[in-house]
Amino acid sequence: MPIYYHVSTVTHPPGFVIPHGRFGSLFTNRPATVEDGFVMTWEAVLETARRLVAPTAPSRLNCLFACDTLSAAKTFQSNYRKAGTILKVEVGIEVPTFSGSFDLISFAQGGSFIERWASNAIQYWGEPHDGMVEVVIGGPVTVVGPIFEGEV
Repeated sequence: MPIYYHVSTVTHPPGFVIPHGRFGSLFTNRPATVEDGFVMTWEAVLETARRLVAPTAPSRLNCLFACDTLSAAKTFQSNYRKAGTILKVEVGIEVPTFSGSFDLISFAQGGSFIERWASNAIQYWGEPHDGMVEVVIGGPVTVVGPIFEGEV
C-alpha cells in the first residue's frame, strides 16, 4: 500500500483511520467569513478546473492532503503548520489519489492572484510538475505512526 506523510494538527495513534473531507467541510459546514473569501474563491477555481481537466481525480473539497516524501512534509510543516505533527499514513490501493504541484497553488513563483488563478488551476490538474508535490487523497488513510524530530 502507498505511504504518504500528512501534517496534522491532531496526533493520532498508529492504526487510527483518518477520514477524508475535513478541508472542504470547513467551508460547507459553517458560515463563511470575509477572511475565508480568498481561499474559497481559489478552491472554487481549482474545483472548476478539476471538473474540466481531470474529472476522475479526487476533489480537493472532499479529500485529505499529504506529501509524497518526508522531506516535503518537513518543508510544509516548517512553512505552514509549525505546531503540526507529521504522520506517516498508508493509503489503500482502491483509494483514488492525485499528485499536484504545491508550488502552483501556493503561488511560490510570484505574480498576482487574478493574473494566474485560471492558468495555475489548469496546470495543477493537467500538466506534469516539478517542485513540491501535494497529494490529494480521495478516501480514508490509516496512521502508521508519527514522525519524530530528527527522524529520516
